[in-house]
Amino acid sequence: MLLAGVVWADSSSVITIKVTVVAPACVINNNQPITVEFGDVVTTRIDGYYKRQLVRYSVVCKNLRNPIKLQIQGAGAGFNSAVLRTNKEGLGVALLHDSYLSPLGSWINFNYPNLPVLHAVPVKQAGVQLDGGAFSAGATMKVEYQ
Repeated sequence: MLLAGVVWADSSSVITIKVTVVAPACVINNNQPITVEFGDVVTTRIDGYYKRQLVRYSVVCKNLRNPIKLQIQGAGAGFNSAVLRTNKEGLGVALLHDSYLSPLGSWINFNYPNLPVLHAVPVKQAGVQLDGGAFSAGATMKVEYQ
């Protein structure tokens, strides 16, 4: 004779979790949007240099013990994924660090409080004739410990 049996056991344990919530170590631009104004732009003059603007921002860190890094995140333009897409087809905004293209998603290392100097400049798809009108683009600035 063969007998099979099943034994069910109900067991429980207590798990204790301790969490310390800390304030963010760095605040970007006093938690306000960073705005870059290009003013009136003549579309036929857009060449990657014309209308280059300084990106004015601040980063305030408390109790910083490590070098930090900065990243710009955003949707890439259809003609060049390294530059920000705008609401105008064929038009993007390039972000420059030390006068060189800083592709979206790339990291810029720096030592606080010496912030990286950033510029924004309109760029356009080769061979495209742009329509007039307002344009905009959006991105997120991120700061992390290295």
